[in-house]
Amino acid sequence: MVNKIACFFTCGYTEAGAMQLFLKKMNPSCDFKQFLPNKTRKRRGDAKIIRPELSGLTGEALIVKVCEMCSKKVYRDELLQCRAILIEDDLDGRFSCFTEQEIEQHDQGIVDRINESLGTCDVPVFLMYASPEVES
Repeated sequence: MVNKIACFFTCGYTEAGAMQLFLKKMNPSCDFKQFLPNKTRKRRGDAKIIRPELSGLTGEALIVKVCEMCSKKVYRDELLQCRAILIEDDLDGRFSCFTEQEIEQHDQGIVDRINESLGTCDVPVFLMYASPEVES
């Protein structure tokens, strides 16, 4: 049985091209399906392109987009078949003034919002932060 993990990444070019490969090296028994950012498009000789409305999506804007996608039937049906949802985001010093308890509450709030969008609590949600960002 394939362990399919739904992945929502910070919408940058590094994440669009390399994050799935990194995760596959970490756990080859899982199939990491990228939902965000959209697949980059590239024509011969041109640079990769991420849809402008998604490019650079991070923080609260990323979570809003994930919840929006989870609430749409076209995505929800597939997401409910996944073993887990993984959200990767650049930390960018976001929690520098937070206590550990405040970070846990913040993360639990995200998990609760995603579960509400899916209409279930059956799919585990994991948050992975790159500090300060994945390129470093």
